[in-house]
Amino acid sequence: MLKNRPLFIQIWLVFGLAMALSMFFMGAVPTMLRSFFDPVIHNALEKAQMTILESELNGGKVLPEIAFTEQSNYRRSFPIVEHFLLNDDGTIVSSALLPPGLLDQVVKDAHAQREEVKHYEFQSDTVKIHYVLRRLDNSSGAVYLISYLADFYRDEMVQGLFFQFMYVVGIMLLICWVPSIFLAKYLSKPLVQLEQRVKQIADRDWHRPIKVDRRDEIGKLASSIERMREKLLLQDDAQQSFLQNISHELKTPVMVIRSFVQSIYDGVYPRGDLESTVKVIDEEAQRLEKRIQNLLYLSKIDYLSTHEPTEAKADLKEILEKVVSRFSWRRGEIQWSVNLVPLTVPGTPEQWTVAIENILDNQLRYAVSRVHVLLLSQERENGAFVALVRIWNDGPPISDPDLGRLFQKFERGSGGEFGLGLSIAQRIVSLFGGKIWAVNEHEGVAFYLEVPGCSPSRGIDC
Repeated sequence: MLKNRPLFIQIWLVFGLAMALSMFFMGAVPTMLRSFFDPVIHNALEKAQMTILESELNGGKVLPEIAFTEQSNYRRSFPIVEHFLLNDDGTIVSSALLPPGLLDQVVKDAHAQREEVKHYEFQSDTVKIHYVLRRLDNSSGAVYLISYLADFYRDEMVQGLFFQFMYVVGIMLLICWVPSIFLAKYLSKPLVQLEQRVKQIADRDWHRPIKVDRRDEIGKLASSIERMREKLLLQDDAQQSFLQNISHELKTPVMVIRSFVQSIYDGVYPRGDLESTVKVIDEEAQRLEKRIQNLLYLSKIDYLSTHEPTEAKADLKEILEKVVSRFSWRRGEIQWSVNLVPLTVPGTPEQWTVAIENILDNQLRYAVSRVHVLLLSQERENGAFVALVRIWNDGPPISDPDLGRLFQKFERGSGGEFGLGLSIAQRIVSLFGGKIWAVNEHEGVAFYLEVPGCSPSRGIDC
């Protein structure tokens, strides 16, 4: 099939097809010209008749005294048109030699004609004749003026025009043939280069940039491939960094557990007694379990982000109440201020529970004495309805560099743990078209969550 051929061959095949169609139409040109010249010939014959009638009658002559001489005006205007007069009795007045059989056919047509003017054709063994028969009535009876033209005059005109047409088409094809070669190379060369670079990218050789100095569709394709290469490069760097961070974060608790277990085998208790030593092992195992769970959940969120979002709905007010109730027991000295309105957001209760827990865990870790939780609905200028969550604590402010990296994986502030909690929260919020950010305000730090929501109490559905 044509689409399976190289682009260079496709362009040449299309050009060859265009040439074949041109030759086909060129073969049909003579027939088209002949059909075009038939009415032109009939019109010319009528004009020749009118010229001879006006010339002779204005000279004072009356039919059938018209003399057909070389000096007549119609001879100068229509040199290839012949005329003769036919009386009603079948006799003729003519200075021309009529083709064999033409007179018999004209007499037959004249006796049958009722119109004033009519066109006819006569075909002999050697030539085709076009003639116009005009009926002229006078005092002595009916007289017919016949003007005729041999078909070879038309063939000469058709042949001349046809050769001129072939000459023009041949020149045009020759002119187009040379640019088509350069066009084929111009289009196929960068595509071949892009094909080679894409193969290299598929083999993970994506460090060399793709440069194509074009602004057409091929240039746009090259730009898209270059953006893909850059993203693959960033993703590869992020993956390498991710693996290094995972190795570091998982290695520490594993080393602690193995060293404490080996010490117990050796009869040594690093924490003074067996119970305290085993407690450390249990704490490190819990930390390891939590980190593995976070990694698995992060992988789950990445998977969900590439698939259709769920149509589940979650009651954000109920989720916040439950999470706050659990976290309030961690630090009894913290004063909680909770102000919530009924709101529903897209997503499952599990997903929003994880997001809220990760944010509250961070806020509670740095809080000094107070934590405020606010949930309200807002309507934007464009008519969009959003749920806004604000979680504030009176802890120390976050430095500007840390604010910019707060939701990146493995970014930990002072006193932080694994560096995945806020990243997971950010992924969940983004999964449902929302956004999350942190700001230093009111002698503390506030986290904001904004997500498209619904309010059953206000009659707004998701």
